[in-house]
Amino acid sequence: MTFITLLLCLGLERFLHRGNFLARFNWFEQYVSKINDMTKNIIWAQQYFIPLILVVLPIVIPVAVIYFLSAAFIQGLLAFLIGSVVLFYCLGPINIFDTKQIHQPIFWQANESLFAVIFWMALLGPIAALVYRLVERSAHIHASYPALGKSAQQVRALLDWLPVRLFSILFALAGNFVQTSQFCLDYLLRDVSFNRELIEKSGRIALGLDETTEFTDENYGSALKLIDRDLILFLITVFAVTLGVLL
Repeated sequence: MTFITLLLCLGLERFLHRGNFLARFNWFEQYVSKINDMTKNIIWAQQYFIPLILVVLPIVIPVAVIYFLSAAFIQGLLAFLIGSVVLFYCLGPINIFDTKQIHQPIFWQANESLFAVIFWMALLGPIAALVYRLVERSAHIHASYPALGKSAQQVRALLDWLPVRLFSILFALAGNFVQTSQFCLDYLLRDVSFNRELIEKSGRIALGLDETTEFTDENYGSALKLIDRDLILFLITVFAVTLGVLL
C-alpha cells in the first residue's frame, strides 16, 4: 500500500497542484499564534522542546487515532484513503515544478516539499510525514516565535539528515555518478549543519555543473528533470523493498 500511496499522491501533486490553489497550511501560523497566546505566560511551556510538542501533538494525536482505528474497517481500505489524504496534504506547500520562477535552492526546496515527506512516509507511515511537515512549518516561523522556532529547527535538521543523504546518493545514480558519489561520501557522516550544502552541491555536480553554479533558464529545466529521476528511483526502491517483503 505504501508504494501505491506514494505513486498516487505524487501523481496528484504533479497534475493538480497548479498555482498553489490548495493553499495548504496557510492556517498554521494562526494556529500557532493561538497556542502561543495560551502558553506564553507559562515559564515551563517556553523551555526545551515543549513549545514544539504543544504545537505538534494536538494535531498529530487525533489524526493518528483516526488513522490507526480505520485500519480495522473495510480490510484497511479506509486507512489507505486516510493515509493518502494525509500524505497529499503534507506535500508542498511550494510547487517546485512551477517554472514561472527560478528557485536557486531548488534541491533544498525539493527536499522540503517532497523528498523528506515521502521518505518518512515510506519508512514510518503517514503520521511520520505529518510530523515532519508540522515541524518544518514550525521552523519557518522562527522569527515570530523564537522558542518554538529554535526547537523546531533542531528537530527538523535531525529529520532531514537521512533523506538528504539518501536523495543525494540517488542524484549520483540519476546523473554524474562518479563525481557525485565521491562528493557524497565526503559528506556522508557529517553533522546536520551540512544538510543544505550537501543536497544543493550534490545536485549541481550530478548535472555536471560546478557546485556553486547559479541556475538560469537554460539549466533550470535540467535540475527539475533530475528531481523527477530521483523521485522515480525512490519509487523503484520502495517497490523493490515492498516486493521483497511480500515474497
